[in-house]
Amino acid sequence: MEIPSSYNGYPVTSIGAYAFQNCVSLTSVTIPDSVTSIGRGAFSGCSAMASVTISDSVTYIDEFTFEYCDSLTSVTIPDSVTEIASLAFYVCSGLTSVTIPDSVTSIGSGAFYACSSLTSVTIPDSVTSIGIEAFYQSPEVASLTSIEVSSANAQYSSDDGVLFNKDKTTLVAFPSGKSSHYTIPDSVTSIGYWAFFNCKDLKSVTIPDTVTSIAGNAFGECHSLTSVTIPDSVTSIGENAFAGTQLTEVTIPNPNCVIDENAFDSSVTINAAFYSAPLTYLVEGNSVTITDCETSASGALEIPSSYNGYPVTSIGAYAFQNCVSLTSVTIPDSVTSIGRGAFSGCSAMASVTIPDSVTLIDEFAFEYCDSLTSVTIPDSVTSIVSYTFWNCSSLTSVTISDSVTSIGERAFQRCESLTSVTIPNSIISIGGDAFESCSSLTSVTIPNSVTSIGSLAFSRCTSLT
Repeated sequence: MEIPSSYNGYPVTSIGAYAFQNCVSLTSVTIPDSVTSIGRGAFSGCSAMASVTISDSVTYIDEFTFEYCDSLTSVTIPDSVTEIASLAFYVCSGLTSVTIPDSVTSIGSGAFYACSSLTSVTIPDSVTSIGIEAFYQSPEVASLTSIEVSSANAQYSSDDGVLFNKDKTTLVAFPSGKSSHYTIPDSVTSIGYWAFFNCKDLKSVTIPDTVTSIAGNAFGECHSLTSVTIPDSVTSIGENAFAGTQLTEVTIPNPNCVIDENAFDSSVTINAAFYSAPLTYLVEGNSVTITDCETSASGALEIPSSYNGYPVTSIGAYAFQNCVSLTSVTIPDSVTSIGRGAFSGCSAMASVTIPDSVTLIDEFAFEYCDSLTSVTIPDSVTSIVSYTFWNCSSLTSVTISDSVTSIGERAFQRCESLTSVTIPNSIISIGGDAFESCSSLTSVTIPNSVTSIGSLAFSRCTSLT
């Protein structure tokens, strides 16, 4: 059909709302130069219309103008158009290409929603606004793999076919036809609304520790998404951000992160950190790890045996590092492990109570605890690992239980005040430099059980006779 440019001598200047709605036998339409506006839903449901010629006089394409034009395969938007309204080409399932001119400044929300045959889109430098879900495709037929942006565009940019704001601090839209794994660039600080929504083949994503916010529906309905690591930089996760995924468990390490109650499906186990002065608790499944203590904590500290009804089972790596005002710590009998460097640099800590429940004391756990004078290793511990009490300069005595079978490298190196140590007959090996520079050590008894003594194990023990 060729629309006339005039009627009874008067120019045809507009096509009214729903004027051609459901004209299912129309195969093509030519719009004359006299027309300046195309109304809402003007060609809605023209399912056989394979082509449309839009004249240069048209300045605005309204909402739903070409919705459900299933046979429309390509469209050239003239230079006169400045705005493509929301849902203008809604469910044009046959549309394979679209040319957006430099005149367009705004692309509305869902403008090309469910245009399932569209494989790529190029955004010109004139565009200053792109609505949410502008290029959304249903997961069953998603084919869009690339959104490219003119390098001269002042508001937007693209990288590997992914749409960002100009400085790449906000990820705006991820093409739903992309698959497998995606690593978000380090420049990104926020993941926008609906950014990855319904990306059915996205299986995993790496979020850098520059990201602080994940907006609502950002990863909603990503049905193949099984793995995501949320860094401790993230402070907010919006509504339905991960709803409808295959995630079964997620860890949120930042205790100050605001998580919308519907951010994850109810079936997902959320391991999250919580702060209760002076400690930070990481709840994982049915147990709790203490991950941090305010360095301003002072005096005697008794670690609680539970938090929110869950047992405190471990003290995390460097959890109490440089808490220089702590004078003593009591560890409850719910704790089974003390992490690497857990009390490193607690220079005022004169005593620590380690319960029989602890089976692992990791490397550097008590390094530079300059005020620690004595320590008892419980029967539950089988190994004193490397550097455990490294540079504990005030340590005068240590009781090693007969459950311990090995003393690791440099375990007591530079414990300058250690005067004596009794090595039980359970010990099989003593690592290199284990007691190196224990300059006050006057006696040591090595039992017959020891079959291996590492290099320089007792080097610079100048008081040994």
